[in-house]
Amino acid sequence: MSKRNATSRNDQAGRLFEAVIHRAKQAGDFDSAGPILDYCRPCALAPGGEMKVELDISKFSFLPCLTFGTDGKLYLNCYLSRFNGVGCYSVRIGTLRTPNTDMDTCKIMGELCGALTFHAHQHLNEQRHRCSSSSTIMEGQRPRRRRILTGTVQKD
Repeated sequence: MSKRNATSRNDQAGRLFEAVIHRAKQAGDFDSAGPILDYCRPCALAPGGEMKVELDISKFSFLPCLTFGTDGKLYLNCYLSRFNGVGCYSVRIGTLRTPNTDMDTCKIMGELCGALTFHAHQHLNEQRHRCSSSSTIMEGQRPRRRRILTGTVQKD
């Protein structure tokens, strides 16, 4: 995989995270969490890093995960998750962090998890519909090559 392909996939994941955050803000679901957040950022690959999976967003599910960090802060990591028949593969697409770890903050962040899950589901469904109803190739996708089989058929 070239660096260009990895970067475009990384950008695609970052744009998805930003789109979900934007939808939540527009719906007013970010109002109570916004003031307590330390930061809200899409994830970036390390320099020279590559995603080891083709990022076809239509095949992934959005998964928010609320955890306490080792630094004593509360993190809401957002992932795209996919079961590929062998195991589950996840790509972290963004992180929200708050320095507060009290019960009220946990409740607010838990509510935000639900809102982000809802908005991501809506966004992914729109993207899936757009992909299936459009005959054009979306950014980051390659056209499938079709093989033409030639040969003769013997008649008995």
